[in-house]
Amino acid sequence: MFKKIIGGFILGTVCAATLPAQRMEIARHQNCNLFDLAEPVKFDASLNGFPAGEGKVYLTISDYFGESKTLSVPVTIVDGKPVVVPLTLGTLDAGYYELNAKATVSGREVSPPMMSFGVVRFAPKRTAAEFRHAGLRYGLKIFQIGSPGVWWRKGTVWNLAEVVDTCALLGLQWTRHQFNQPPDDQPGKISTLDLLTKHPMNAVLKIEGFPEEVFDVERYGTIEEWTKNRKGKKGYWARNTVPKKALYQKWLQEEIAKLPPEQNIFEVGNEVWNYMSAGEFAEWCNMTVEAIKRVRPDARIGADPGIAEYMKKFLAAGGMNGMELWMTHPYSFTPLPEHRTRASLRNYLDMLKRRTGRDFEIWVTEYGWSTAPQSERKGVVSAKIQAQRTARQSLMLYAEDVKALIPHWMGDREQDPKDWDHWFGFFKLNQQPLPVAIAHANSARVIDGSKFAGDLWYGHGIGAMLFECGGTLTLALWTAEEDKTLTLDVAAPEVTVVDIMGREKKLSANGGKVTVKLSGDVIYLRGVGAQLARQATPPGSNLNPDRWSVRENSFAVNRSPSAPKIDGKLDEWAGTPSIELKEAQEGNGAGGAKVRMKWDNEFIYVAWELSGKAGAEQKCFQFGLSARPDRQSDYLSQILLYDYYFKATKESGQEPFLKIEGADYDQPVIVGANGEQTGVRWAWQASDNGGWNGEMAIPVKLLQGLPPIAELPRLAGSFTVSDLADKNRLLLIYGSERPREWAYIVLQ
Repeated sequence: MFKKIIGGFILGTVCAATLPAQRMEIARHQNCNLFDLAEPVKFDASLNGFPAGEGKVYLTISDYFGESKTLSVPVTIVDGKPVVVPLTLGTLDAGYYELNAKATVSGREVSPPMMSFGVVRFAPKRTAAEFRHAGLRYGLKIFQIGSPGVWWRKGTVWNLAEVVDTCALLGLQWTRHQFNQPPDDQPGKISTLDLLTKHPMNAVLKIEGFPEEVFDVERYGTIEEWTKNRKGKKGYWARNTVPKKALYQKWLQEEIAKLPPEQNIFEVGNEVWNYMSAGEFAEWCNMTVEAIKRVRPDARIGADPGIAEYMKKFLAAGGMNGMELWMTHPYSFTPLPEHRTRASLRNYLDMLKRRTGRDFEIWVTEYGWSTAPQSERKGVVSAKIQAQRTARQSLMLYAEDVKALIPHWMGDREQDPKDWDHWFGFFKLNQQPLPVAIAHANSARVIDGSKFAGDLWYGHGIGAMLFECGGTLTLALWTAEEDKTLTLDVAAPEVTVVDIMGREKKLSANGGKVTVKLSGDVIYLRGVGAQLARQATPPGSNLNPDRWSVRENSFAVNRSPSAPKIDGKLDEWAGTPSIELKEAQEGNGAGGAKVRMKWDNEFIYVAWELSGKAGAEQKCFQFGLSARPDRQSDYLSQILLYDYYFKATKESGQEPFLKIEGADYDQPVIVGANGEQTGVRWAWQASDNGGWNGEMAIPVKLLQGLPPIAELPRLAGSFTVSDLADKNRLLLIYGSERPREWAYIVLQ
């Protein structure tokens, strides 16, 4: 780990002594405590207030992987005078480091807080235009602190200009910023023009807010009246209302004209569903796009339409008219990013295409994880896991052709240890790095500028993505945070292994094979052979649903020699194998249920028998069917575009009815009512055992994305029975409640 250590090291950032007058301080290194790999690690430290005498400074230097080294350095204080000590650690390997120190002089001790620093390979010096024209994608979102600065931690200065330049040195030259941020003398802020003209940075410029003179008083009343009526609700007038069109467009055009002409990427709004109706958002987007295109015809504009009903209403109102970009924030606090990212992005793009008739580029302007030390909120992680998941999700986003990877964000307030919003930063408030800064920069160094060449299969639970750049192939490998050992053929006599922190070593292949240890830390094998490119599943191909999900159940469904009559009688199902539903954890003696299935070229047939409590009143039998298991995730049923839910419901005193739900439906469809056109047929009958039976025929043509049925595709599904009278308590189940773990339905 440590190449060479020369001399001593004294660490500290704030006073922490047994006597207030005694302190040990260290001047932070420029570039946010980051050193280039070829640069000796040097600091200047000072000891103040110690009595004359001899002493020592005890140092422990630890890296990301837990490797550490301890040493001591003699110190001499003359006449109690302050002493400045040049500290040199020499050259260290690439990585993230933490330093803990204790100074002992004449019986006095000081133990300052831990200090972090990093050793990296700085990126080649590039202008914003060079970075942009090369098609590079990695970045990091701006974090600002305004007047009166870091008042909750006196003595701390957040120098945003330095952080921005450090990001450029790390090869992170995309950011997101307000499109018209004015000049400010606070070091924690940066104006839009300064960002774009004084730093080598490209920006997605966020259009948000407007001046008071364009507020629509006729529509909303006075600002005071509007604010009073909104008491207790999120947002404020400049972001929650639609401005007067003519005045707003005139103002916006004047503001856009002030920007450098090459900065032409714009994002309208920010998670607007929290504070504006879908119709209002669409109206605002339309007038904004019109205004921008008048003064900047080559502008490329996008927005985040939200999900579910909001998204459908926004698109129906023409909210994406004139836009080319889909802006999104694919946070993945729970589930893991592997269980969400790629399938969800593909589903959403398909939904946009179906509802607008157009294709969109993906631009990601926020993602990340909180490390709040005292938060009890689900999804908060350690700094190490923050680094792991960010690196892995960045690779998955890159593979899906996301045009900019802009995590949330450069720094954070760190004011409240219980508030997770204060702890998403890549750099600490004192401008020392977190491990995620090193991991993200290393990923950019290894991957950015590459072409995604496809996925490789080394078994369940292993991510394996191949990238090509300048004729060199790099294979990225990891697991979903479990340790595994993998032996693989790299089709080359030697590869270079690059770990998540940027350390590199040569690895000889024995007969073309190497053995590597995998975990949640990404490793990169650079220089693998061309044979791997031929083995890879090409970009855009169906994802492998077995890579991250385990489907414990699977059942075969036979082709039906003749179509059953859908009448609720199950005589024609005699001899068809049945599936027994199991009692759910909260089932509590729920009774029983059996399911049978058949298929032919036109229909998938399902029959069920509910007995005992399961067949009583106020029960719902649900069949979940996925036409594409490769597009299932753990995240938001509203974007599971290829999953369908058929719910047969029996309520007290009413005839049972069948309801169809899915992400592509604006409203649930009731079969047989209002002339619905799905083609689904169903029927039911009471049984002799106190239950009821049913059967349905689902047209194959209803299932979007299904390959030709004659190709015997592998579907997925689940069966449940729930109690409507008891908060939809789950009684019986086959498969899983998680769509990505639904049982396979194998047609044969």
